[in-house]
Amino acid sequence: MVDIVRKQRMIPNINMKPHKDYLVFEEIPRGETAGGLVVPDDAADMGPPKGFVIAVGPGRRTDSNPDKYIPCDAKPGMIVYLMGTATKFYLDGKEYGLIRDTNVVAEAPNG
Repeated sequence: MVDIVRKQRMIPNINMKPHKDYLVFEEIPRGETAGGLVVPDDAADMGPPKGFVIAVGPGRRTDSNPDKYIPCDAKPGMIVYLMGTATKFYLDGKEYGLIRDTNVVAEAPNG
């Protein structure tokens, strides 16, 4: 019997709070499952990129009342499928991405 150990994903404490409906994420390599299992290259899913959500802004402002926000669907700790181009940046030597909540197309299973 093989004992499979999954990596536990902890939400890093970054000193950044996104504005509006933006979210900060850490990209999950394509050869890794949502639970942290590593899949061989020849069997890796070539679907949309996945990201681990680190921080989320307050949401998009409503048209009728600019003081109110429509909250983001993504929440810190979620593993999500992404669409579109993200802005990559480095913070404390680690790479992160910044993308709008509307570019999140699905939550990954077991995420």
